[in-house]
Amino acid sequence: MSSVADPPDTVRPAYRLGGWVARCLLVPGVIASTTCAHAGDWEITPRVDVRQIYSDNIELLPEPDARHDWVTEVVPGIDIQGGGSRVDASIFYSAQGLYYARGTSDSDLNHRLQANVTTEVVEELLFVDVDANARQELIDNRGRVSRDNINVTGNRQDVFTVAISPYLRRRFGSYADATLRFRFGAVINESSDGGSGRDSDLRSVVLNVDSGTYFQRFTWSFVADYREEQPQESAESDRQFTRIRANGRYRINRKWAALTGLGYENNDYDGSTESDKVTWRLGGAFTPNPRFSLEGGVEDRTFGIAPFLQMRYRKRRILATASYQEEITSSNQLEADRRLVSTTDGFGRPIPPDSSTLLDNPTDVPSADNQVFVQRRFSGTLTYGGPRNTASLTGFWVTRDYEVTGDQETDTGVTGSITHQFNALLSGRILGSWQDTELRGGDKRTRWDIGASITRNLGRTFSITGDVRHFEQTGDRPLDEYDENRASILLSKTF
Repeated sequence: MSSVADPPDTVRPAYRLGGWVARCLLVPGVIASTTCAHAGDWEITPRVDVRQIYSDNIELLPEPDARHDWVTEVVPGIDIQGGGSRVDASIFYSAQGLYYARGTSDSDLNHRLQANVTTEVVEELLFVDVDANARQELIDNRGRVSRDNINVTGNRQDVFTVAISPYLRRRFGSYADATLRFRFGAVINESSDGGSGRDSDLRSVVLNVDSGTYFQRFTWSFVADYREEQPQESAESDRQFTRIRANGRYRINRKWAALTGLGYENNDYDGSTESDKVTWRLGGAFTPNPRFSLEGGVEDRTFGIAPFLQMRYRKRRILATASYQEEITSSNQLEADRRLVSTTDGFGRPIPPDSSTLLDNPTDVPSADNQVFVQRRFSGTLTYGGPRNTASLTGFWVTRDYEVTGDQETDTGVTGSITHQFNALLSGRILGSWQDTELRGGDKRTRWDIGASITRNLGRTFSITGDVRHFEQTGDRPLDEYDENRASILLSKTF
């Protein structure tokens, strides 16, 4: 069974991947290594995970074509976090090696990297950010979709992003704070058969001026944003997105504030019809106490009236957030902005990097054909953090209207987990997710999974985890339907 989304699984060309991994690691690695020798607080943690996995449907095929396999996964990695007098850095790297005992796929090696380094070149004036990422993501969201790299689908590609961003900061007394940022980056897609996806060079210039402490009742901001995307290997023309806006916030009383704004927008890309427009913004904010804030309203953009919303509530061990935003973008722009792991939780507390999170693949993403689309996204989270129990629930709704083809696709989903700490050495976790997708062309599919795991610490730096999962998908086409049962044993060691 083959389709345009299911190319044959072949050995990935190591020389191409190695070259891009080296480039992704080179600049932030050099900066971090040269500054680690200077005074500062640095934490360097080598680690290795070894996992044995059994799947009764490794290729996510419908019955009776399902095949089982045993997969050995070895994931060495290193985490670097810290800062010196002029440098802050967070670097997370993992190399995921996979071996399939029954030969459903060749042995594979996947690189996962998130590197962010900030250097203060001239004190309180000139800074440089360097970002590099490497990960695996879907080629076509209409093909077979897996949440990780274990399944053999032929529908994944390596994505590398690199960016350098020098910027200037200047404070004008108590009147204003200004930042002028330049960004030069690239998004590179490498598919499993050695071909390239639609790669892009990305450039942007952003001027941001915010009112200072002198302004109390009326605060303001001015933002001038120019983004340019240059496709590297296609006949598509360059894309330019320009947006200028001046926003104001007037505090009516201690609880209420009015939001206003006026701006100009000009977008030039393949298939664009509305090139420029004078825009406006109108809304309000409600902050009855330090624990709760709500902000919302509407904007007039080149693609129509766009609502916006931000809500946050926090009380002791409970945190709730909600947001809604509409924006014009492309798949490569989203890739350049994506982050794999967070270094703090919703409460602002530092959290250790989770190698399993680093290896997850998002499923609510567009196909990698790099079209321009208007994305409308709502997301909400509810988090509980107690002394022995933690729980989280996240819901999202996202729709993408493609500007050139006129197609539309929608993702709706919920994910949740509960973790219980039985004692200092033993913990358990239950997790699950549900996602409904309406694809371009009208095809629909629903995918859900549920799982449980138990972790036993065998010392401060060594643990063992047992995990069972069930995945199931239904759809309009018989080829879209499958179910998979998976069990694994994981040994984790940090040094």
